[in-house]
Amino acid sequence: MPANPEPHPQRSLPSFPRRSWLRRRAHLGFGAAGFGVVGIALAALAALLLLGPTGCNRAGTALRGAPIILISVDTLRADRLPAYGYEGVETPHLDALAAESLLFENAYSPCPLTLPSHASLLSGVIPPRHGVRDNLGYRFDADRHPTLPQLIKQAGYTTGAAVSAYVLRGDTGLGQAFDHYDDAIAVRSDRPLDRLERRGPATVEAAEEWIREREDEPFFYFLHLFEPHDPYEPPEPYRSRYQDPYDGEIAWTDEILGGFFDFLREQDLYDRSMIVFVSDHGEGLGDHGEARHGLLLYREAIHVPLIVKLPKGRRGGVRIQRPAQLLDIMPTVLEMLKIVPPGQLEGTSLLELAGPGGAELDQRRVFSETLYGRIHYGWAELRSLIGSRFHYIESPNPELFDIVEDPEETRNVLEDERRAFFELRRELEKLPSGFEAPAPADPEEAAQLMALGYLAAAAPETDGPRPDPKENLHIVDAVQRAVDLRAEGDFEQAVAELEKLLASNPEVQDAHLLLAPALRALGRYDDALAASRRALAVLPTLEPLISLEMAEIYLAQGQPQQAAAQAALGESADAARSHELRARAALAQGDLANALVEARRALGASQPPRLPSLLLTAEIYLLREDFPSALGLLDRARQRIAQGESPPIPNLQAKRGDALARLQRYDEAEAAFEDEIRLFPRNPQPYAQLALLYAATRRFERIEPLMERMVEARPDPATYRLAADTLERLGNAEGADKWRQRAEAEGGR
Repeated sequence: MPANPEPHPQRSLPSFPRRSWLRRRAHLGFGAAGFGVVGIALAALAALLLLGPTGCNRAGTALRGAPIILISVDTLRADRLPAYGYEGVETPHLDALAAESLLFENAYSPCPLTLPSHASLLSGVIPPRHGVRDNLGYRFDADRHPTLPQLIKQAGYTTGAAVSAYVLRGDTGLGQAFDHYDDAIAVRSDRPLDRLERRGPATVEAAEEWIREREDEPFFYFLHLFEPHDPYEPPEPYRSRYQDPYDGEIAWTDEILGGFFDFLREQDLYDRSMIVFVSDHGEGLGDHGEARHGLLLYREAIHVPLIVKLPKGRRGGVRIQRPAQLLDIMPTVLEMLKIVPPGQLEGTSLLELAGPGGAELDQRRVFSETLYGRIHYGWAELRSLIGSRFHYIESPNPELFDIVEDPEETRNVLEDERRAFFELRRELEKLPSGFEAPAPADPEEAAQLMALGYLAAAAPETDGPRPDPKENLHIVDAVQRAVDLRAEGDFEQAVAELEKLLASNPEVQDAHLLLAPALRALGRYDDALAASRRALAVLPTLEPLISLEMAEIYLAQGQPQQAAAQAALGESADAARSHELRARAALAQGDLANALVEARRALGASQPPRLPSLLLTAEIYLLREDFPSALGLLDRARQRIAQGESPPIPNLQAKRGDALARLQRYDEAEAAFEDEIRLFPRNPQPYAQLALLYAATRRFERIEPLMERMVEARPDPATYRLAADTLERLGNAEGADKWRQRAEAEGGR
């Protein structure tokens, strides 16, 4: 690469923003451009200590057979770790790792999205070459782009992985690169698809189980944790300890990793392992208006931690300021194992970066891109090059930042630094930039995405200039607010956000798809049908998905025949949901036999069966008085909820209580009803069911206090009337009259 014009070579890039509580210059290593004679001598001495008298060959011999563990923590900003100068959180385990590792202060991600970034990390090439440009709609081809786990087998290594995010599931193509790929991540209806995760302790447990069985043989393991990703929900004590929940998530992640490191020590693996700790990308946190990540390329989104512990802690505590990138990890490991790298690699060995090197290493530039705005909204793509001093971001309104003087990138110096601007722009033009649109979401995938609140539609390709993403952040914010509001159950505000957005931006396709379900939740069925028809006009290829939503609306309107017809049209989008809807339509018409047929088809349409399918089939068995079959299905659903696949589901325990009571297992039935009341205290139905159980077991003295608990939890006339109806069913006419009087009094207030 040509030399970068830097009139101030004595300056070096701070590794963290210049906030008053972060000014810890003692943490800075030797400057990139101002290395100096003493710095070169010390670096050369450190390299000799690492490599020994025979250089890299000796390093390869030392590493050959040593465990190699790659840890990626999703969405972790480098400047929010104490090892990088931050004082707002405590991470003792990562601090200890950094103290015995090479730490690269200025490492960058090739893309602020999880799947493209990890594809680059494992293949050693930038996204335009491996072709994965977004989290969805692309598949990594491990046959065309050899990966680190595939090549490392040449040295006799077994390879395994455990990931925590749905977007890294094995069928993205990443799984085929490993001997074993654990992606057991439950789909939850209360989480958008890009936030579906397996909790860190569960992923670590899977990793430890695999490693324990192979601790005496060479292995490469990839461990991926998701904890710092939004929504930021750290457990106690971190929730209370940190005002910023993002910091709390980082502290919790550190504890999880501490347990994993302890396991490695117990297995006598830690000291002899090479451990690489990275993140796939950072997080906006509002610094440039982006709350999360994916749309913009500012430093907070692409600056990531990169920490490399060599076996026996060689070179521990050395900090390197030269620009590094995730693509450098693959050539590093291959060099250490003396494996000839494929010609396509675009990174540089981190050991070379940590050595004396030359000016070309000091002045290297790192490429990043994001096509999120283009794919989902039809806006311009963003590309950037970042070096030891300047960061150039190519867009309809290009930007250049002097990240030595302005690490937070608050001032565009493009007009003042024209020479640097033209040079970086010419260099960026030499890199591939081709665009292949994502594979169109088929109705089945789109149904899953929309059910989980993720963007399912890709914007159509158009000619002419594209808007600048940074000028349209308000649109992304509006869509995300609607998704979050829907997940929180605030459908009224979600509808308001979507209607406002569509009034000014009718081309936002996903907003059309989000609107109809929100209107249905509010009981605005005619409006919901109209919104569904507008969505169908905008996205005719998703007719099966939209038909399922229309079936839901017709059921809510009490039109089961129309619902069944629409549900049948939606079978190609989501077979399980289609059969569930047809079963519910049959139930609404009193056809238990056909309802059971459709419910059983729903159970078989997905593996494992959807939780709604289990509950619906159990409900039909209860109506058919097949209580053992109902209980078996309900217990399966209960077990899967206990395993974290879903939050507690209303009426599950109440249905279990009903089945248990009918089987005369009264103590268990009582416990189930009490669990339902504890979980959903404002639902009056389980109180009434428990009252019937008390009567059946001749504990009449408990009924009146139970009714008082019910109305205290939900003091409205309908609850008082339910209390009256319950007592009347039990033959207590006097008590029923008393509750009716209270209902009338409550209604008159």
